[in-house]
Amino acid sequence: MPFSELIGNRQSAATLEKMVHSGNIPSTLLFYGPEGVGKTTFARSFAKAILGRDGHPDLLETIPEGKLHSMKVLKELIHEAALPPFEAEMRIFIIHDAHCMLPAHSNALLKTLEEPNLQAHFILITSDINAIIPTIRSRSIEVPFFPIPAVDIETRLGGENAAQLALLSEGSLGRARRLREELPYDEVINLIKAGMSGRHVLFFQAIEALEKGHTVTSTLVRDILTLIAYWYRDLHVIKRDMDRKTLIFRSEEPALEVLAELPLDPLEKTEELLANCMEAYQLNFRLRHILERALL
Repeated sequence: MPFSELIGNRQSAATLEKMVHSGNIPSTLLFYGPEGVGKTTFARSFAKAILGRDGHPDLLETIPEGKLHSMKVLKELIHEAALPPFEAEMRIFIIHDAHCMLPAHSNALLKTLEEPNLQAHFILITSDINAIIPTIRSRSIEVPFFPIPAVDIETRLGGENAAQLALLSEGSLGRARRLREELPYDEVINLIKAGMSGRHVLFFQAIEALEKGHTVTSTLVRDILTLIAYWYRDLHVIKRDMDRKTLIFRSEEPALEVLAELPLDPLEKTEELLANCMEAYQLNFRLRHILERALL
């Protein structure tokens, strides 16, 4: 079974397996759903199941250059779609981040989708299906992808903090892996505790170490703010005497108990504050100013 090693989205997997076994491959498939839930992995597995191996010359993939697709690259892809396969009975074209096509890009591709070469099959991948023009959607078979259950992500990750990372990932295996591999988790947790407990010297030392030791990107800032949001959530669980089994930072329960004694804003207000912090970063505010606003 080509998708047996993949996790989550079993209904979509069953749909794709049925297509492979029947040999009835649509000319255009549209994979849509949140980032990191397996769309790209499923697309490549689907292509491998049809073509027989990885790295097949009849599989072509295109990704945006920066924030947008290149018209030059898309025209080359359209030209390739008119040519016969090299080895297989068909060619497969995967367009990543299809929502990053301008209207001119979409209209150029639409002509190929309207009059397809029977040997050319397209897989469009997007995390924003509403940005795909209706005429392309109407010519595509849509395959939805949903967040992956936390237990499945935990099992796939394994190792230290797997359960915690699975909950923080919000159903995205890609995000869980990024949190493990790129986020200085312990540094951020210590920074949060120092800030909320009023230990200002340690707080600013932690920020300085974070800025010196890591490249500060919008992704890193978003991940830090996500940890802060869930930390506040756990504080409310304790303050309201809710089920402690629902805590995400269960290993930090003693510290949470101490901080839960402090006055807390409603979660809705905290979420608004953290959203404003992310906007401030995008307006070129420094990381230390954002974290001061979020925690002090």
